[in-house]
Amino acid sequence: QTPWNTLLMTDFDAQAIWEYGLDGLYIRTFLSTTQMTGGMTPGVGEGLQGMCIAYGKIWFVFTDSLCNGCTPAPMPGDDNAVWSIEFDGSGLTKRFATADKPELGVMRDIAPFNGGFLVSDSGNTGANYDQVEFISLNGTVQSPTWHDGNTAGSFINFPQQVTPLADGTVLVARFSSSAIQEISSTGEALRARNASLFLSFRGVHPLQNG
Repeated sequence: QTPWNTLLMTDFDAQAIWEYGLDGLYIRTFLSTTQMTGGMTPGVGEGLQGMCIAYGKIWFVFTDSLCNGCTPAPMPGDDNAVWSIEFDGSGLTKRFATADKPELGVMRDIAPFNGGFLVSDSGNTGANYDQVEFISLNGTVQSPTWHDGNTAGSFINFPQQVTPLADGTVLVARFSSSAIQEISSTGEALRARNASLFLSFRGVHPLQNG
């Protein structure tokens, strides 16, 4: 929800950000990837995913999970990056790209956290996958990884939406392992809320009753 009381929604397939009124009525295309520099080529595995409003800007993830010709393959394509844009639609800027920071892997979501961001990484090859990374506003990626889903006691598998809570803990939707993972404010695995059926979770949101 924007500061001017509308709703913004990313659309992976259309590669756009739509704006709606609180009544659900379409207002406009807030952003199309045709505005983005860097050779955006619509295709399988490319599109807009996570988005947040923080630090006076709109931030969103362009996920490029496939890279034709990369060795070894598949690796994130060059377009896999976090972008920011001003509230008035100006100032579109590529901020954090996997091409420059390979530890970010294939990013799916972004959420403000402790003066920077948490981003989920659902990459499927190499060391940089199934993680939640912390990245500062100036682009420094925390090392060691804020939460590595490959370590003992954590089973993050294809993390999607990242939702920080008021008490500092973080919820992560696990797409491939049918659970909501709870993580402490310092990145340690707490409990997982497993589904009774095989579901592919994309998002998680707390209710007001806890």
